[in-house]
Amino acid sequence: MDLELIIEFLGGKGVFVYLCGLVVFYIFLDSITSTYRYCKKREPEIRRWFVNLSLYMLTSLISYSLLKWFNFTAESSASSFEFGLFNYLPNASVGLQLLAYFVLHDFFVYWLHRFSHAWRPIWRFHLIHHTDKDLDFSVSLRFHPLERMLDIPLVFLTTVLLGVDIWVFLVYNVVYGFYAFWPHSDIRVPDKLDKILKMVIVTPSMHRVHHSADKAQTNSNYADVFSFWDRMFGTYQHIPIAEQEELRLGLEYFRSDKEQGLISTLIQPFIYSPSPQKKTIARSDSNVTSSSQV
Repeated sequence: MDLELIIEFLGGKGVFVYLCGLVVFYIFLDSITSTYRYCKKREPEIRRWFVNLSLYMLTSLISYSLLKWFNFTAESSASSFEFGLFNYLPNASVGLQLLAYFVLHDFFVYWLHRFSHAWRPIWRFHLIHHTDKDLDFSVSLRFHPLERMLDIPLVFLTTVLLGVDIWVFLVYNVVYGFYAFWPHSDIRVPDKLDKILKMVIVTPSMHRVHHSADKAQTNSNYADVFSFWDRMFGTYQHIPIAEQEELRLGLEYFRSDKEQGLISTLIQPFIYSPSPQKKTIARSDSNVTSSSQV
């Protein structure tokens, strides 16, 4: 199977079809979960959705261009390198390969995510994922195009180390594409069910803490799919669901209306200038005095 044909589809009609499906899917989820939200939305949804979807479209176009430039084909897939774990386990099921891919790639993503909060050059680009002052499904699409380019080496590394079939890679991306909505959603899961799910996977209540404007909370709960990474490496932080309704989201900077637009969002990494001095942040709900985020 020629991967170039897949890339061509993803970069052409596929992106348009997927994007339309994404909007319909999001509106559907947003409507059926409206009665189970943590709290009312604080920011205009149309503006937020426009910015987040536009960022996703830009990222998709750049990714497509890079893939076309490298001109990937099936002959260059990891399974043809005769390297990687599953090249030595030829009878391994697709399900086992997929599970291994999820676990290993999620492990790499955890550390990249944690590193992106610790190292300022990467934080400059990652911070726009956090500057949205609300949290819902659309935030899963809110990444600076240049930051998403860091995912490509991780995907390549995971694929080569495991030596999985190209179909495993494709299925993973489809499954993860829909899963990514889950931790960023504003669905309020019942406490008992939330505790059970959180033993294995990241839930909205867990990830909501990560999007808090409080620096100590932002720098916690880095896990993407499997929640046990945070417990394993000491970065897990719990806030009871009942206390999350008043959680202040976003960052303590880039909070004004003019800084929430698409162009302003795209240039945030280049104008970000952290200051050690404390400053007063004016906001609509209250006034607080806080130090810089990172």
